[in-house]
Amino acid sequence: MPHATAEDLLSQLGLQLRAARVAVGMNQARLAAVAGVARSAVSRLEQGQGGNVHTLVCILRALGKEPWLNALESAPIINPMDMLRRATPQRQRVRMSK
Repeated sequence: MPHATAEDLLSQLGLQLRAARVAVGMNQARLAAVAGVARSAVSRLEQGQGGNVHTLVCILRALGKEPWLNALESAPIINPMDMLRRATPQRQRVRMSK
């Protein structure tokens, strides 16, 4: 979804969470208990109505879907000066022959 709205993304996330929950054979109440959140929080997320990051992380952990969070890892920072230093060969002294 290149130009998806926040609502579209929340809806898609909710569908994926519901599919993951159903795949492991849990109902919303059981997932909420395992995740340590309210059942209504699970329901809101599945319906694409939002929630908070803590609740989402707890639910993902309870579903065994922590790898989903890897997509959120920051990319390595590229320092242009480091790149220049690596690309430029180090000067070496030349010994004068006699």
